[in-house]
Amino acid sequence: MRPPPYPAYLLLAFDAYLDVLPPEIAQKLSIAAIDGSGQRKLLPLPQNFAPRASFPADTAALEFAGDGSIPLYYAVAEAGFDLQPPTAERRDGLEIIRSYLDDDGKPLDKIPLGAEVTALIRVRSIDRESIANVAIVDLLPGGFEAVLQNPSEKAQTDSEEDGESEENFARWRDRLKTGGNWTVDYVDVREDRVLLYGTVGTGMAEYRYRAKATVGSVFNVPTVYAEAMYVPTLRAHSGASTVRVDQNDR
Repeated sequence: MRPPPYPAYLLLAFDAYLDVLPPEIAQKLSIAAIDGSGQRKLLPLPQNFAPRASFPADTAALEFAGDGSIPLYYAVAEAGFDLQPPTAERRDGLEIIRSYLDDDGKPLDKIPLGAEVTALIRVRSIDRESIANVAIVDLLPGGFEAVLQNPSEKAQTDSEEDGESEENFARWRDRLKTGGNWTVDYVDVREDRVLLYGTVGTGMAEYRYRAKATVGSVFNVPTVYAEAMYVPTLRAHSGASTVRVDQNDR
């Protein structure tokens, strides 16, 4: 049998934690946000076992206080987008590179309108022999769309009951990949991006898929991101660039 996924373990841990958590513990918990000048601001907390609170963007540190008879746990979540997209590469335990190739395998910086190109993603671990549960976010340039292979299979897949049974896992097929030596665990194709999930090692893993240029212009090519889902300090992104889709080359 397949072991429970990580979110299932988290739910089991929460359930066990609640069994030993005194009801009054929430009343003794406090969180203070400390800014760069050392000023403290207490955050209002709901009275439950897992309170959620927002803190100011200029917070330099968070200070937690509570009943010392039981361990306290916390998580910080951040959402949004970069106002200034990164231009240089980043390599923190992972390395990732993305390029667009013509049919001869040569890098492209100009693409005819309506043409299909090969998107090549290369990723590897640089600190560990193997890193599991790596998520890759490949944002497409404006005016590009990912091209599915065997799109007629979609109706059959979508009509089947959702779930994580052994039968459904065995039935899943990667309808995006066109080449490369990396077998991913799962692919999620969206309107503006491709999401890949899998395990990478020290050898360079390659994944290829096709993308089509549907609008003529000069587009920014966003960086491609990779991060270990359960070890977020292991992450990487490529540098940004531009690509020209030339309507006159049709």
